[in-house]
Amino acid sequence: MKNLSLITHHLSLITLLAAMTACSSDDDGQDDGGIIAEPRLLTITQIEQPSTRATLGEENEALTASWTAGDVLTYATLSNIGNSYYYGPLTAKTTATKSEFTGKVHCSQGNKLAVIYPQTTTLATDNGSYTISLTGQDGTLQTLATKYHYVYGVATVTSVTETTASATMEKMKSLLSVVKFNFADKNKNNALISVKSLTISYDNTEDNYRGYPRMATVTTKTSQGEVIAQSQVVATPEEQEQWAGKKLEINLPSGTTKEDVYVALLPGGAKTTSPVDGRLQFYFSVTDNDGNTYTGTAKAVLVEGEFVNATIKVQ
Repeated sequence: MKNLSLITHHLSLITLLAAMTACSSDDDGQDDGGIIAEPRLLTITQIEQPSTRATLGEENEALTASWTAGDVLTYATLSNIGNSYYYGPLTAKTTATKSEFTGKVHCSQGNKLAVIYPQTTTLATDNGSYTISLTGQDGTLQTLATKYHYVYGVATVTSVTETTASATMEKMKSLLSVVKFNFADKNKNNALISVKSLTISYDNTEDNYRGYPRMATVTTKTSQGEVIAQSQVVATPEEQEQWAGKKLEINLPSGTTKEDVYVALLPGGAKTTSPVDGRLQFYFSVTDNDGNTYTGTAKAVLVEGEFVNATIKVQ
């Protein structure tokens, strides 16, 4: 699998506006974690000029992106460890590379806030972790952008009044890799196949199975660089047996086939030097509209935030 074009997914320079009702004063509104129990009107300003967000497109073998009105994110407090986390939705107001977001936000000066896209409702209130899923992808860039383009950022509250607050946020980071697959038929002079469905698996030598970890856990942290999508690995022989042969399934929308198939995948493998090859061994099974099935393999290292353009030879 050859990496032809890379892009790190960040937010465009944006202002996130969270609107809500007036809150009580600091004296009667704080809990033990230093978080205001009633929401404040919060404005988060991006302090760098990055390039992307939710609606993805492809241009010159790179991904481009912008916000779409109605995109829903989640904010979560990061300054309340040991107590229950506050979290809730933020909603994009406009379709543009810069947008405002509205929502009810709990915060105090100096608080760190996680900003998560897409919206999550699985945030654990004890440690701030949440689950992401790779299942249900249909191979289209539109679906990937709205449901599987997982990004994470950290905002810092810099000033507050009784009812309002301001914060700044650096670039958000993508948690997954995005791969545009084409499949070439070796027996027909490498003609591209129009794909109806695709399955992906890989050898996980550490956990001794061939399958694909279709779920991952993300733990919110105040240091954005430390946040990763950790695949939910198998640990026991029974779990290994359950995982064996279970693959990531990509089914294109009913009645459609495409030569270009977009898939969000977990980062994996390590860029190592000889004699150790840190690449993952992937296995592919492709079905076309006539019911023909093709198989092939490829090795790759996938890095978070990268866009990979890959042509896989199958037969």
